[in-house]
Amino acid sequence: MEQQLERLKNEIKSLESQYDNLREDFSNLSAAQNLNQEANDVKKLHIRRLKNYNDLRDIGLRLTQLIADDKKCKMGEVFEEMGFSMLDEKYS
Repeated sequence: MEQQLERLKNEIKSLESQYDNLREDFSNLSAAQNLNQEANDVKKLHIRRLKNYNDLRDIGLRLTQLIADDKKCKMGEVFEEMGFSMLDEKYS
């Protein structure tokens, strides 16, 4: 039992050392690439940009619906007339 405990303690020390080395490597690489943001900050920025994109897309769709209502046609016809697809082809 004591051997197993000692082996686990050694494994923990080894993993802690690996973690410290990886953090140091990350810091060095971040500095070399002029990256000053942590992963959490990048994630928050990305989410904020996605929300902004979705808001703008919703506004565009509402405007397109207003045009379609005024013309008494479908939104797809308005998109086609403007040369756009209703599908987000980049992701389909």
